[in-house]
Amino acid sequence: MVCAPKTEWLLVAGEPPSFSRMLGAYVAPLAGLSVLAPLVPAGLHAPSAGTLLIAALAWGLELLAVCVLAEVVNTLAPFFGGVGSRHQALKVAAYSFTPLWLVTIFVSTSILAPPLQLLASLHCTYLLYLGVGVLMQSPRQHAFGYATTTMLCAIVLGLLLTHISASVAGIALQHLKI
Repeated sequence: MVCAPKTEWLLVAGEPPSFSRMLGAYVAPLAGLSVLAPLVPAGLHAPSAGTLLIAALAWGLELLAVCVLAEVVNTLAPFFGGVGSRHQALKVAAYSFTPLWLVTIFVSTSILAPPLQLLASLHCTYLLYLGVGVLMQSPRQHAFGYATTTMLCAIVLGLLLTHISASVAGIALQHLKI
């Protein structure tokens, strides 16, 4: 998906729809690795219960974010001349954000992480643009607006989930006195 997205989207379009396969075999492992990767440089000692709690919360919110974003992609389809399909929207949401997960997994603590995350976000927008054209059947003249609107929704969703995560983690850590 990252190296040859135009051909990959055509292959993805032909895949049989499976909500559990997308979340269980693709999103969950990538999201899990992206949550755990920043913990590796902290050392070889066992992480605290609080760290594991925050990691589990972040992983769950990553899965939730993909599902919510899939619903956004599906809901926006008719507004941009596309055809709504929850299964195809889930594929768009899951596969489009692969570059961000990969950058987080492989470059999580480097000084290069912020600029690489920015580049990955731009690539995600490009993948969204291609994905909504192929999977959601949005006409080319509407696909850019569709992808941009979806990315803006993803940013707002990310900010909201970050706030929720910080609040819940803070309360839980305070309650557990970790």
